[in-house]
Amino acid sequence: MKGWVYVISNEGKPGIVKVGYSSKDPEMRASDLDGTADPHPHVVDYEVIVIDPYQLEQRVHKGLSD
Repeated sequence: MKGWVYVISNEGKPGIVKVGYSSKDPEMRASDLDGTADPHPHVVDYEVIVIDPYQLEQRVHKGLSD
């Protein structure tokens, strides 16, 4: 299944990013997050479309936690 792996940030949370995956466009995902309590809009800093987005997202999380 093709999908997106993305990195999203928010000016109101400096130094924190969201690494995630989705079958929909990352800009739409950032837009969904704008409905939360954050005062600033979410920005897509990086996006890539891949064959197995869940697997890649999990590898990124593991790499970041090491």
